[in-house]
Amino acid sequence: MKRVKLMVDQLAITMDGRRLFAPLTFEVTMGERVALVGPSGVGKSTALRALADLVPFEGDVRLDPPVASRPSFRRTVTYVSQAPIMWSGTVETNLAQSFLYTSASEVFDRSRATSELSALGLDISLDRDAASLSGGEQQRVQLVRALLVNPCFLLLDEPTSALDEVSARRVTDRVEAFEGGVVLVSHDLAWARDMASRVINVSPA
Repeated sequence: MKRVKLMVDQLAITMDGRRLFAPLTFEVTMGERVALVGPSGVGKSTALRALADLVPFEGDVRLDPPVASRPSFRRTVTYVSQAPIMWSGTVETNLAQSFLYTSASEVFDRSRATSELSALGLDISLDRDAASLSGGEQQRVQLVRALLVNPCFLLLDEPTSALDEVSARRVTDRVEAFEGGVVLVSHDLAWARDMASRVINVSPA
């Protein structure tokens, strides 16, 4: 995996005329797991979406070395939302979706997809209708979809919120094994602090 740094400088977000949180400045290196913590409603999840370039923001979020385009940025810095986003069709349709874009330089690997699903406790057929999966299953399929594009950074919003203890442990183990950088948000403060090599406090503006 290439060596990349995610650099955040004076990140701020204003919604409906209100500044959500005090500006954030930090860096994330490969192999580092950073937790964003702070009071409920301060905007931690929105900050995570800003790091993925999914919402308007002030300040600067960049990679060092830089990438050539926005699609390349989003493949390098991959966001996994709390509420699973599933396309209609099979599990394979959902996992292969990221490989259909022109920014993709790889091809979908069915064998690796099955292996990643199994590692997260999902012994399911790639031909299964994604709509038939439970919320927790969809949440883990979404994580596998992110991992398959080989990102340098994972942005994880409440990655264990819909999971039982055993499934949450599998997700924790897989995230800990991930060689890139991780920025995570969780309502479970003890879990977030255990996972993180560094904690960043998100405070009200």
